[in-house]
Amino acid sequence: MSDTTVHVEHVEAFLESFGDVSPVFQRKASNHFEEHGIDPYGDQEWVSQASVRSAVAALAEDAGSATMYEAGKSVGGNIPTEASEAPARLQTLNETHKSAFRDPRESLPAGEFQWSETGGSLRVSATQNWPYGDSFPHGSEFTSGILSAVLSTTTSSEITEISADSREAIAFEVEL
Repeated sequence: MSDTTVHVEHVEAFLESFGDVSPVFQRKASNHFEEHGIDPYGDQEWVSQASVRSAVAALAEDAGSATMYEAGKSVGGNIPTEASEAPARLQTLNETHKSAFRDPRESLPAGEFQWSETGGSLRVSATQNWPYGDSFPHGSEFTSGILSAVLSTTTSSEITEISADSREAIAFEVEL
């Protein structure tokens, strides 16, 4: 059983991202978190990643792919990305993501993004521990929304899901 916890600010960011899509979805998100024992505005600073993931999965099933993509864009839009180059922006995304999760036994309990540039494109993938990969309901849309927002001023934002290898939860090709 995992001891991974998520900073409650991560939950608040989810709620805000769904609020950006629609107040109705924000209420639904809040209800799903409450149903999984999470009060984002309560006393807890850290909450169970398993509970957060279960709440977001239930919400993803209700919300659908388009809403998850827009929520991902909202989450990604809140990542401080002052750098102009894609690798620096992705590094900032990794640092922000890493600070939101902790586990006494793992240094990257929620994975990280990796990337490599080939020709006119960037291959971006999330490692196996990434909680919103292909096996997650609408994980592809949510993750591509995050990447679209983070990379919006450095690329044409054409992001295509590609086959992930055995060490990856999800992978994309991004046109530069």
